[in-house]
Amino acid sequence: TYGLHDFNYFFRQSKQEILEKQGDPVSREKLYGNCEDIKFEDIEYTFIGNYMESVRITDPDIRFGILQIGVGSSKKEVMLAYGLKKPLKNDKKNQYSVQNGIYATTFYFDENNCVYKIACEVGVYTF
Repeated sequence: TYGLHDFNYFFRQSKQEILEKQGDPVSREKLYGNCEDIKFEDIEYTFIGNYMESVRITDPDIRFGILQIGVGSSKKEVMLAYGLKKPLKNDKKNQYSVQNGIYATTFYFDENNCVYKIACEVGVYTF
């Protein structure tokens, strides 16, 4: 699967590793139990305990897969990276979801058909 290694590496970062790497967050919010949202300027994480459960990315420097898909990528690039294996599911007009191994990823496209946000979580979508 395109980007599987990158997603694995990204999601295996612990809360402590991310805090050390990213510095002080913009905000931290306890959700329930041991769940917590930690927000930085261009990236938001949700942790269950010490490990990442989901992430919302608007940072154009974070790229995934051999085709380096990220914020700013065109819809055509996303389709090339993910659509050839299995058609992308059109959730809404400009949102497309793809199952990448154990990671469920949604790409959000702007009016120019470029990615402006990526939401990814550990889990399996049922399309």
